Amino acid sequence: IHTVLGVADAKVLVVGGTGIEDEMARVGLTVRRSADEETGEAVDFVVAGLDRDFTYHKLWRAQQAILRGARFIATNRD
Repeated sequence: IHTVLGVADAKVLVVGGTGIEDEMARVGLTVRRSADEETGEAVDFVVAGLDRDFTYHKLWRAQQAILRGARFIATNRD
């Protein structure tokens, strides 16, 4: 993903399972489990996929990151 988008050292907030987090880390992206909320650090991307532990708090965190400029990427059309 970072090669395709031309982004090195990007920070990613994942709304999804550990498989997505692991893959983002494998290609060299920094996975953040909390965007802006605790550290004040912004993320570059929000990546969403199947999340069996989904909460409205996760949705809120993702929305806040997107409103602050993070690009949104969905893993599936549905």
